[in-house]
Amino acid sequence: MMASCSSQEIDLAEINLPYSGNDLINKYQTEKQSATFENLSLYISMDPRLLVFNDIDLNGQVSEKHESQNRLEFYVEENEVVIPFFRVNVFTSQESEKLYRTLLARLGDPVFYSKNNDFFYGAWEKNNITYLYEYNFTGSIGGVKSDTGSLYILDNTNAKLTEYYYSSGFQYFGDFVEMREKKNNPDYTYEEFAEDEADDWNEVYLKKLKTNLPL
Repeated sequence: MMASCSSQEIDLAEINLPYSGNDLINKYQTEKQSATFENLSLYISMDPRLLVFNDIDLNGQVSEKHESQNRLEFYVEENEVVIPFFRVNVFTSQESEKLYRTLLARLGDPVFYSKNNDFFYGAWEKNNITYLYEYNFTGSIGGVKSDTGSLYILDNTNAKLTEYYYSSGFQYFGDFVEMREKKNNPDYTYEEFAEDEADDWNEVYLKKLKTNLPL
């Protein structure tokens, strides 16, 4: 299904979750996919009016020869027609860096981050929204070097989403969130978590902190 009848941009930095699915599906160019996640349907859009974050235009592509156009993916809960999850896939180096810089400018230092010469993983939290940014400094599209970025915007009250996405490069963040919930202390920091784990002879978190490159 594809639709378009609105000229207004949606700034993904300003949205609240869950978001009205009808506002996107019926007013912008979107296409439903066959893939699903739990009870959620996947939609994809390359509509430039939806590729905006904090007034930054994220539209672009590396090459018309390859699948490299920047895009928005989102899940829709079909019964209530609400969106608990967005993912911005950025294949172009310039827009990937812009997104990285504007996340830091708008949200400040991440609650958690891991950074080396190849990858950056960062997590920010604002009310019930978690922003996860995966930044690949070694990307390549059709033999052309291009740094890539993926921004996940998710409703962190949705246990299925957090269980799935607080993994891989964000596993340490997931471990921290789990411990923070056990302590029932919203002010508990990742640095405190790493120190506590080191005191219990688990130094992997602290070692990772110490080897991080600066933001």
